[in-house]
Amino acid sequence: MTGCLPVAGLRCLTRDSTPRFLLTFDFDETIVDKNSDDSIVRAAPGQRLPESLRATYREVFYNRITLAELKQITWLSATGLLMVLFGECLRKAAMFTAGSNFNHVVQKEKSDTHTLVTSGVYAWFRHPSYVGWFYWSIGTQVKMCNPICGVVYALTVWRIFRDGTEEEEISLIHFFGEEYLEYKKRVPTGLPFIKGVKVEL
Repeated sequence: MTGCLPVAGLRCLTRDSTPRFLLTFDFDETIVDKNSDDSIVRAAPGQRLPESLRATYREVFYNRITLAELKQITWLSATGLLMVLFGECLRKAAMFTAGSNFNHVVQKEKSDTHTLVTSGVYAWFRHPSYVGWFYWSIGTQVKMCNPICGVVYALTVWRIFRDGTEEEEISLIHFFGEEYLEYKKRVPTGLPFIKGVKVEL
């Protein structure tokens, strides 16, 4: 995709005429209620919100009815906000520090300008972008005091990053060899219970 041309509302066409959708959301749980302002829903593909968003906000709604006191835990909500801020700042710092070496897709071939970044936040964690996204995503559920979605998000994101870390490290070992293996020995992944790819020497 080389660019996106606005067509109507949130719908756009790529230069090859493939339809794509950009969905923005204002984090208002009433959006899932049929009596709420549903303009965002009408603009979504299939006129439905993704199930992950619906589940999150359904839980907020049910908790307000059945566990209203759960939503009144200010310290928990504040902790979630701190997790979100920490995660977002760490992820942005990782992207900024890596510069042109950062990519949202694991690279399978090393480019001429590809270098191993070990300074800045990469001196703390081997995968600071993953760590940031991990804590950001869980923090959103802690902020909203959603215990069920919080656990589901944590387990899902943990598994995604366990697999992603291993896939990325295979490429990094291939690209940088012993230099990466030494870095791997010194610096943790930053993700709980994730060591990265196992290397047999």
